[in-house]
Amino acid sequence: MSQNPTAGVVRVFVAIELPPPVITALTAVQQQLAAQALPLRLAAPAGLHLTLAFIGEIPAGQVPVLVGAVQPGAAGTGPFQLRAEGLGMFPNARAPRVVWAGVEGAPDAMAALTALREGIATQLRAAGFVFDRRFDPHLTLARVRDQCAPAERARVGAAVQALPGLTPVPFDVTGVSVMRSDLRPGGAVYSRLAHVVLA
Repeated sequence: MSQNPTAGVVRVFVAIELPPPVITALTAVQQQLAAQALPLRLAAPAGLHLTLAFIGEIPAGQVPVLVGAVQPGAAGTGPFQLRAEGLGMFPNARAPRVVWAGVEGAPDAMAALTALREGIATQLRAAGFVFDRRFDPHLTLARVRDQCAPAERARVGAAVQALPGLTPVPFDVTGVSVMRSDLRPGGAVYSRLAHVVLA
């Protein structure tokens, strides 16, 4: 199958990529989870990111249109600093489906993140792209396996709650990326299609 991003259909999303220190800290948490033989599919460390808008499959010819929407959407926001901090689960600890690390920041930084996401979302909608309107900033660490019994899900929840948590790790947000997601037997593999610098 061709890997040419201008041919066929591509699965895409818009995200903030993470620097190595954050990935190292998140990977350490994943290793603590892996050591407990829990029914989890861990996210690949190289693919850890903060999703701003998951769009899904689009014709590859639409990628330039997507990038063209992200650029003005991000234009009104300058660089800011966030931090990876804390752990949680969706939808809850009793029956978790996703294990995540939190994203925090000073009030002005969180306002900048919201403005960045909304600016991009407005341009994406104007260009005709469909995506989830909800935005709950988080960094997905693992997903609970689909065919998991309720008792096993509860065990995952208890194990995550028993972890020491994630010591805050600050990181600078200096740009956003349009990412491609290729689904493979071992999980999704991500690659960058375009990067927009926050001026």
